[in-house]
Amino acid sequence: IALVREALERAGVPVEVASLGGLLDVPEVADLHAWLRLLARPDDDAALMRVLLGASYHLGLGDLAPLAAPALGRSRGAPEDGDEDHRGLLEAIDRLEDCSGPSPEALRRLTAFRTTYRRLLEAAQGLSLVDLCRRVLDETAAWPEIEALGDAARLSARLNLYGFLDLAEQWSPLEGPASLDAFLDYLDLRDEDEAAQELDTAQLSGEDA
Repeated sequence: IALVREALERAGVPVEVASLGGLLDVPEVADLHAWLRLLARPDDDAALMRVLLGASYHLGLGDLAPLAAPALGRSRGAPEDGDEDHRGLLEAIDRLEDCSGPSPEALRRLTAFRTTYRRLLEAAQGLSLVDLCRRVLDETAAWPEIEALGDAARLSARLNLYGFLDLAEQWSPLEGPASLDAFLDYLDLRDEDEAAQELDTAQLSGEDA
């Protein structure tokens, strides 16, 4: 249903979905979550694909194919001892100058992603968890995108992001420092635990939906 919702929104059709799941499943929070996962775990292919194929960069699978092919070849030829570096696609983006195949527009968007990723990776070393979340939202221009939504969708998106920021600020681990990786582990455990209550989402009705 999330794909149907996104398609209708792109077409300018007023739409309302009764439930998109928990807080981590709503688009605005899922995008932020993907960036956090990518900053902490560069081998998270699902997070990387969500960022690159999403609204910020609008890349397609065809744009990434020239980068993915060499990485896939290295993976197939790697030993099976588990020591291989699995950052193939991200490494290819880091070495865009050595790649051939992507269109000029795809290269421009990939370069923009690389610049933002490097900047956030550096910032992540010295920021608290909640401040890092805020920096990601600022660097990826998430707030202006939300401001462009209709009244009900805009308020829902704001409340959902505020809810996630509150969670990041209030969360503390049972043991050890409050690191980004530990926070992501906590979110993973909540997502896998069927007995855990889903994090609340805000879903306001629009008159024209």
